[in-house]
Amino acid sequence: MALSINNVMASLLVMTVFLTIGSDGLRILGLFPRNERNHFAVCGELMRGLAERGHYVDVYSHFPLEEYVANYTDISLKGTLPEEKTVFLPDDLYERVTKEEQLKRWLRTYGKSVCELMSSTLFQSLFDNAVHDPQYDLIITEISLVNCYLPWGRNLRVPVVGVVTTPLLDWQFIPLGMPMNLATTPSMLSFASRPMNFWDRLNNVYNYINSHLIFSGVASNQVCSMKKYFLEDIDSPAAPLNRDVSLVLVNHEPIISGLQTFGPNVVPVPGLQINDRKDKLPELVQQWLDRSSKHGFVFVSLTSTKFEEQPTIVLENFYEVFRMLAPVRFLVQVDNPEVLPAGMPLNVMLHSSFQNQQILKHRHIKAFITNGEYQQVQTAIYHGVPMITMPLNDDLGMMALSTNKLNSSICVPFRHFTVFELSYSLYALLDTQASYKQEAKKLQEKINFKIANPVDTANFWIEYIHKFGKDSLRSPEIDVAWWKSSLVDVVILAGVILTLVLIVPTLYLVFSIIKMLTYDQIFKRKKADTYLVMNVRHNRNKRD
Repeated sequence: MALSINNVMASLLVMTVFLTIGSDGLRILGLFPRNERNHFAVCGELMRGLAERGHYVDVYSHFPLEEYVANYTDISLKGTLPEEKTVFLPDDLYERVTKEEQLKRWLRTYGKSVCELMSSTLFQSLFDNAVHDPQYDLIITEISLVNCYLPWGRNLRVPVVGVVTTPLLDWQFIPLGMPMNLATTPSMLSFASRPMNFWDRLNNVYNYINSHLIFSGVASNQVCSMKKYFLEDIDSPAAPLNRDVSLVLVNHEPIISGLQTFGPNVVPVPGLQINDRKDKLPELVQQWLDRSSKHGFVFVSLTSTKFEEQPTIVLENFYEVFRMLAPVRFLVQVDNPEVLPAGMPLNVMLHSSFQNQQILKHRHIKAFITNGEYQQVQTAIYHGVPMITMPLNDDLGMMALSTNKLNSSICVPFRHFTVFELSYSLYALLDTQASYKQEAKKLQEKINFKIANPVDTANFWIEYIHKFGKDSLRSPEIDVAWWKSSLVDVVILAGVILTLVLIVPTLYLVFSIIKMLTYDQIFKRKKADTYLVMNVRHNRNKRD
């Protein structure tokens, strides 16, 4: 419901905003310190879209643009941090990697280093300029597992707009004024699906509490970074969410993640990263794809799981599957092809381009093999391509299960990966009589049926925040204590009253029964004593 209302408002008022805001574009600072390409695909497309709509954006990121875009200025962080990828251990191929373990691994491996990036000269100069020349109207930054860049809003005295590139995480609901409904919304650590039975809801509550404890505990080093660089008293890594964020743009796709109601300060912009700019593929790749008309091709992109970094046994299994499926072709995304073992089949082409949309929309594509990351799944559904999802851990496994229920994909977890399993799944997807392609096309039609472009929607609400103030969309629940918003005090009072109403009459009845029984016993005893006395007197009189 909230999704449709937001989109209708955006579609009706977006032109009005351009007239009321004024002819001058906003000066926007974009802070995206995470070195994760899929996440930046969402944020980068937003910043580029804002620049194309007349705003002036300065973007701190690890992925500078390769071409000039008016109003868009890159401040490159490239090379300052290692690229984020799925934290993979040798035993992960054979053992289940839980969501809890994956969350802890990421926070320990990357969390602190992302925050400590503020010690670099690039950010130190930004600190210095903020004191002497505050030049921005607004800050846009990603909020996910790292919140230490949110206090920049107070430092520059401007509103902060957060971008969540996936559905909202468990610890983001309450600080944004939206208590999570655990009866209908699965926790990020849960495998439950709607509708949930009693045991699902019980497990959901446990996972929700567990995710909070993990984030508060393992991410506590972020608090130290915020105190160090912003000299502010912050007690938890999630605290800046309710204090500093004016608006949240969330990449929530209801077709995948289910329907959900959002607060006024949270605006869903599903598919923000999906914008066909008609970029050209390398000529060799384009020709190879165009010549795949007879049997088609399968696109393989494991993104952060890194195809070339998989164990040799996994790569050999892939090679065997590629050979078995010939003459179907395979286009495999690989960053470092030189590290791959020898023996790559002839029906395979390797490429390192990241223009995935140009590949997924190609007329000869038959299927897409992915590790199940949210943005990749969204893009594949957008282009109507059936998928094989190969999650390495439970985190990606949840996404794989969601797409399986849509009947447009098949899940082959890495720890169950065999030549037979993958080849059988591919044959099923490539079968022209199978329903996977038809279901994928139905989902494509549904996901593209939108009243407004997500970038236009985001642009509208960003300009709204600037025009009417940073607290103009602030939910009243943010400033209410959790026990008040949950009506704990009201429930306690009602419980006390109900208890009194039930207990007082009950006690009266119990005491009445006890009194009655006691009186009856006393009466019988007195009667017996009287009878005994009279009998004794009667016997004496007889003797006398």
